[in-house]
Amino acid sequence: MLSYLQEEYRVDPAKVFAVGISNGGHMAYRLALETPGLIRGAVAIAASMPADQNQNCEPSNEAVPVMIINGSEDSINPFEGGEVTLLGPWGTRGEVKSSAESVEYWAALAGHSNEPFEHRYPDAVTEDNSVAIHTVWTGEARPEVGLIAVYGGGHTIPHPVAEFPRFLGPVNRDFVAVAEIWRFFERELGRPR
Repeated sequence: MLSYLQEEYRVDPAKVFAVGISNGGHMAYRLALETPGLIRGAVAIAASMPADQNQNCEPSNEAVPVMIINGSEDSINPFEGGEVTLLGPWGTRGEVKSSAESVEYWAALAGHSNEPFEHRYPDAVTEDNSVAIHTVWTGEARPEVGLIAVYGGGHTIPHPVAEFPRFLGPVNRDFVAVAEIWRFFERELGRPR
């Protein structure tokens, strides 16, 4: 697909990022794990890394810039790790690591040994009963790795006005996730590859 886009639309291969929510987030992880040379970075929303026993790809063990955005009240992708379910016992997708273990995997792979920086987003909309904290590792000549933990958020994308089906859980209204993702892209494009 990337070859086609590069040929037909002259897409710059140095500016390709993988972004996905839920199963699409797992696709972004897989691209980062198996083919890091094809993408500049990956963003996974409402998705955690597969648990070791659920891993079905061959990781390259190359560092990749990664941003994760996960909600603590996600009933499909458990924030603390465990079984991913869609329709109760009929929709199991196997086990995932916790959100913290997922981001720590990428931080260790990138060689970050420093303490991460934490930014708490202002609780602009208190009625959403959620807050978000961005934990990010950066370092010279190392890819950025971060987790935006949405405490009180569901299997949704944080946004001030976006609506999602109720069964996906609460939506954080304090920040625009897509804007944060774009800033992540811009930071990575400003760094030498």
